[in-house]
Amino acid sequence: MKWTDSEITPFLHSRYGYLLMSLTAVAAVTYAAFSTVLPVIDTPVLTGFAHASEWIHDKPLQLLGGIVLAVATSLLLVGVNKQYNVVRGLSLLYAALYLVFTAATPVIMANLSGGAVMAVVWLVSLIPLFSSFQNPLATRRVFITFCIVSAGCLLFMPVAALIYIPVYFAGCAQMRCLNLKCFLAALIGIVTTLWILFWLDIEGLVAINMSWKPSWPPVRLDSGMLPFYAAVAVTIVCGGLLGMFNLIKIYSYNARARANNGFITLSAVVTVALIFADSANAVAYVPLLNVCAAIQTGLFFSINNHRKSYIGIFVVLAAYAALYCWNV
Repeated sequence: MKWTDSEITPFLHSRYGYLLMSLTAVAAVTYAAFSTVLPVIDTPVLTGFAHASEWIHDKPLQLLGGIVLAVATSLLLVGVNKQYNVVRGLSLLYAALYLVFTAATPVIMANLSGGAVMAVVWLVSLIPLFSSFQNPLATRRVFITFCIVSAGCLLFMPVAALIYIPVYFAGCAQMRCLNLKCFLAALIGIVTTLWILFWLDIEGLVAINMSWKPSWPPVRLDSGMLPFYAAVAVTIVCGGLLGMFNLIKIYSYNARARANNGFITLSAVVTVALIFADSANAVAYVPLLNVCAAIQTGLFFSINNHRKSYIGIFVVLAAYAALYCWNV
């Protein structure tokens, strides 16, 4: 069968293209997990809660858990987009690209990690946050949002990730719902999460670790993880450049779409800053970076959905295939 330009691009955006890229990513990570020795992701968390890498010790089950978490994140991306139309059109490319970006660094997708859980937490938190747009009475939704994000930061992330909480206050401002009632609801949401943790009284769970300090120099790279850092750098450049191109089109969208995309962009910028400022724990921030970069890349190719745009998509896929081979 001979494919034409008018057929290749729609296929890459379709559910069949999503399925093909997803299965390829899963197969690639499975191969990497059994053909190479992948290090276990183990970053310090703010509380004494067991790190995600300690939940399961059996290697095949760890691999299965990491893949299931990555696929669940991809499907949650689809659900959030259907609800709030972040990526315009019927494309599923953004969800497939998340799996491609993550599979390029098999160490992330082949393991359970707090960062991967935090990517799910972030996506779940978008549902009440985005639904509070221009609703100054949305105190319950703001309360739920801050309960979710504070629980994610406390249970799964390093100390530096607490910076995400001010990001959500800025997000409420972007949603035009930040008044005194919503501000108090946000504070109560944070306090409620802390109260629940103390009430559970699980040994070590409430042992808050505030010993983190910015390192100097701030960026310390492990020479043995050069392929991993290269993949992260490409993701930052790809998401950043295409995100800037998207801004031109986003300005023509309605206020709600601009607010939604503004929060995603702000989250991406803060995540990149954390990767540099807390480079010792950079692995914890990469899954959320991949989510934001996949949204921006998918949005770019959805906006520029031309007959020849498949060439740009193949360039991105080829770059990440090369990064995967380097990491393996």
